[in-house]
Amino acid sequence: MVSGAVTALPPDPTDERIDEYGISVPISANHPGRRFPSAEAMDAEIRVTAFLADEDLKLESSSLLYTRIEIPDGFHVYGAPLPEGYFETTVHVQEVKGIRVGDASYPETHSREFAALGVTLNVYEGVVEVATPVTATADVLNWGVDRERMTLDVPIIVRYQTCSEDVCYLPRTVELTLQVPLAELTR
Repeated sequence: MVSGAVTALPPDPTDERIDEYGISVPISANHPGRRFPSAEAMDAEIRVTAFLADEDLKLESSSLLYTRIEIPDGFHVYGAPLPEGYFETTVHVQEVKGIRVGDASYPETHSREFAALGVTLNVYEGVVEVATPVTATADVLNWGVDRERMTLDVPIIVRYQTCSEDVCYLPRTVELTLQVPLAELTR
């Protein structure tokens, strides 16, 4: 399961570190070395990672939930706008009671000509990050958050179609669940 945000640039190494399991973990300039909530899924050739920009959600304070899609060399996924019949990449952070979800912000695509198809299409290649604003609402105070866990499970759905120069695979859906901690004032 995944959640997230998209940027078509390679990640800045100063914004993350590699943990003891070889997984890239975002860090904050204000809190270097602290671990932030993240979830990851592998689907054939694509790795999807979702992470919160902050250590936790504070009441009525917006944070960004990033969804990183890592596309191997020689492959691409499609971005909007596309002609009919093509499958664009989407990230959907599902609303759960206690969290307000804003519109996902996608990076710009780049145009790529496919001579064999006689068409130019918008694509993403490399590393793409989609950012989705999320905010803890007063509902978390009113509906009995599990006092032991103090987290909310936020489902993320990523849809894409991976293609190379020669072949396009069937469209795929990857689902992640990000466990988002709630700050003390939200509890």
